Parts: sequence; C-alpha cells; structure tokens
Amino acid sequence: MVAALTMMRKKKIAQVQNEAKHSEVEVHSFLIHS
Repeated sequence: MVAALTMMRKKKIAQVQNEAKHSEVEVHSFLIHS
C-alpha cells in the first residue's frame, strides 16, 4: 500500500516537472520571438 502511494507520488512529481519544463520552453521561445 505504501509502495503504491510512493509510486503515484513519484509519477505526479515527474508529471509536474515535465509540465514545468514545457512551460519554461514556451516562455523562452516567446521571449526569443517577441
């Protein structure tokens, strides 16, 4: 049970980090193009 919760938490953290990376890239490209 605890292991499953840890896995879900790790997945969620990875997802958040992924989204942060994507938005960072979007901001950079926006700054470059403007």
